[in-house]
Amino acid sequence: MDSMLSTVDLPADIADQCTDDSCFPPGHNPTITTAPFASSLLLITVSSVPFLITFLLISLLAFLRLFPYITNDQNATRPTGLTPTLSLHPVIRTTSPSTVYRRLSAVVFAITLGTTGVLGELILCEIMDWGDLTARWLLFRCTTNILLVMLIIVAPLLEIYSFVHRRDENTIELLSPTASTKRMGVWRRKSKSVAMILMFGTWMWLFYKLGDHLPLPPIDEALFPHGNVSFETTAKGISDECLSRLGVIGVSLMALLSGFGAISAPWYCFARRQKPVTETDLRRAQGGLEATNVMLESKRQKLATIERKLNSKGSPDVNTGAGGILTKMMSSLRGGNDDFKEASALQMEISGLVAMQNSLTNEVQNITTRLKDQSRSQTVLGRLYGIVQFAFAIYCIYRISSTSLLRFSAWSTAAHGGTVTFSQKDPIGNILAVIIKHYDPDLNREAWSRNIGFAFSGVIILGSLNSVLTTFNMVTKAAPSVWGHAGLALAVSQVTAIYVMSAAVLLRSSLPRDMGSVLGTALGVMLDVRWVDGWFDSVFLVGSAVTLVCLIVVKRFREEDGMSEEEIMERGSKMM
Repeated sequence: MDSMLSTVDLPADIADQCTDDSCFPPGHNPTITTAPFASSLLLITVSSVPFLITFLLISLLAFLRLFPYITNDQNATRPTGLTPTLSLHPVIRTTSPSTVYRRLSAVVFAITLGTTGVLGELILCEIMDWGDLTARWLLFRCTTNILLVMLIIVAPLLEIYSFVHRRDENTIELLSPTASTKRMGVWRRKSKSVAMILMFGTWMWLFYKLGDHLPLPPIDEALFPHGNVSFETTAKGISDECLSRLGVIGVSLMALLSGFGAISAPWYCFARRQKPVTETDLRRAQGGLEATNVMLESKRQKLATIERKLNSKGSPDVNTGAGGILTKMMSSLRGGNDDFKEASALQMEISGLVAMQNSLTNEVQNITTRLKDQSRSQTVLGRLYGIVQFAFAIYCIYRISSTSLLRFSAWSTAAHGGTVTFSQKDPIGNILAVIIKHYDPDLNREAWSRNIGFAFSGVIILGSLNSVLTTFNMVTKAAPSVWGHAGLALAVSQVTAIYVMSAAVLLRSSLPRDMGSVLGTALGVMLDVRWVDGWFDSVFLVGSAVTLVCLIVVKRFREEDGMSEEEIMERGSKMM
């Protein structure tokens, strides 16, 4: 386009070598165009079929398997002879999150993960240059726009709704309230609506103000480039601004999680020694779980009996005269209030037993996993796995030490006109980048080294997954309601999608112009890669420091009280 910069405007020696985003001011990379590639409709359709199949498969798997597992759906295991809990109709009702909310959360969860899978597949196709260019461009735009709507609007709204209505879960109220309770209910609904609007407005304002602290062009230049006012350019400008903010949020999340994993892996490998578990511990935990299940079933049966009793009192009577109405009113005054109080008390007991059931289920699974790990550690594969864990812990220590030294010495390098980040000095990433450049000399070695370091951050998270799960089990004991909540599934899908989008934003600067044309055109996000490197290292160190402090505090409490981390969390759950 005439309005955009061209490599002709640059000296020949620079234009031939400049393939990184850092060579151009934000928003002026000549590789970014807005014109789609010409192709036939049939070719676009055929090329889109594999991506549609990927979306359907991942979405169905997420909807049918992952969401019920994360939310700990108990519907399939509930005794068939019992009336479902929280269904005291028509005399009483509950205000727990509705089935519509859970189903909508499941749909959003499935769509987000399915679209994320398609985006990852598109990134691989961009690297391998597979498929039609126009189809890839259209799918890139569709997936990014869908993810933007899900991550910025839909998922936060559902999470805010869940947070606002969380207090009303497992509470029971009359279906025939008095005038005062009606006014109270109307006021409560209005206050919740106002709270949701204020919280969502605050989120959108913070999301918008995030751009003031990013190395981006002014908002008016992004929305109206060169004074061109049109729907297409404005919509693309809004999309690019949102992508840049999500990219920084994704980098920050990955840095925090990487810092958590980089501390957790060596901590659980060197500093913390778990007491070996035995079959006796497993039988004791299973016995507690079975006793809880029996007690829970008994409470549910008793609640169902009271429900039938209340329904029979509230059902239409054959005697519809004044005497029949008066008799029904006196009967309600004599026994209805006591039955309602008993039903409310039973409902609270059932809620506590459900939380205990979830905690004991996690404990049984944890003990079973530890028993398997203990048995596997005696085999050859187990010993090899231990060696890999040891080497991984050493790498995490090296990563933290190197990043700390580089960041603490950044003031001296900044005085000479620049800063040094871990991705520039990481020997593993540089060696792999040199190997990749050997097969394709046109690739940018520095940019690929940076993205390899970003990928290694994901490896740190996956490698320390066992430690993460151990910590998560401890957290679920302190707050059992976290596990089994639809908001947790939404958070998982958000983190996954943001990470993939951040990877796409960073990857576009690593590909040569002839390979990254579709990716650059579809995303169009211009972030200063050196600023991103420095920000990632800083957040990584903050996450590592916070994790280390938390682990030391937990260990200090354990030493003072003579308790394990699990016992500390159980004490915390009783105090909450």
